[in-house]
Amino acid sequence: MVVIADGLGLDLLESMPAASFLWQRFTDALHTVYPSTTAVALTSFHTASWPTEHGVTGYWVPGPGRGAVDTINVLECARRGDGRPLEALGLRVESIFARPTMLARVPRQTLFMLPARLVSGGFTDYLAGSTARQGYRSLADAVDSIVDFVGHASGPSCSVLYVSAIDDAAHEHGPAHLEVVGAVRALDAAVAHRAHGGSRASASACSQPPGPVAGRRDGTTREYRDRRYARAHHRAVRRG
Repeated sequence: MVVIADGLGLDLLESMPAASFLWQRFTDALHTVYPSTTAVALTSFHTASWPTEHGVTGYWVPGPGRGAVDTINVLECARRGDGRPLEALGLRVESIFARPTMLARVPRQTLFMLPARLVSGGFTDYLAGSTARQGYRSLADAVDSIVDFVGHASGPSCSVLYVSAIDDAAHEHGPAHLEVVGAVRALDAAVAHRAHGGSRASASACSQPPGPVAGRRDGTTREYRDRRYARAHHRAVRRG
């Protein structure tokens, strides 16, 4: 199982209790693409390519050629000016993306779990391809559905869980708000429950870089300045 947690940066992970599931299993940190917005980073993750290769360099990208659609809202797959869907304008969603996603090409039985409000739409269609998708209203429901999917799979499986609650809370309240901390802890509890559920698939988490970024008061970054992070990184290097 791959968990994509939108908005879960290293600062938030380091703020978790030492005994938390995610922190105990932290192995290494990755540097994100630029700019580190949801549209850019998700496309990079799902296509395994750089923004200059897949063509999504922000929330808005130029439309294909000149004419009625000069700027496109990537996440909405709609014309920026009035929000009209691309399909209503005679454009295929695939026409704005230069690279195919990898999820539909995984040689396993696959399931894409995401919030119910995002289960349909042009960008989701692009990311999922022909992969089966399912919407959830709570992380507990999502975890139960994945456990059921893995348990009934007739062979190797791959389930991808996209979590937007952390990023939603950060944009609504600010990156240091208690709502954000609560969303991180809810994810931690859900993943811990999933890992201890006894199913036959392993779990891994991939943090999606947030839009708002919280820095230190002295203007420095936390990378290699936090002792817990340094120890965890040292352990990861030793493991290879």
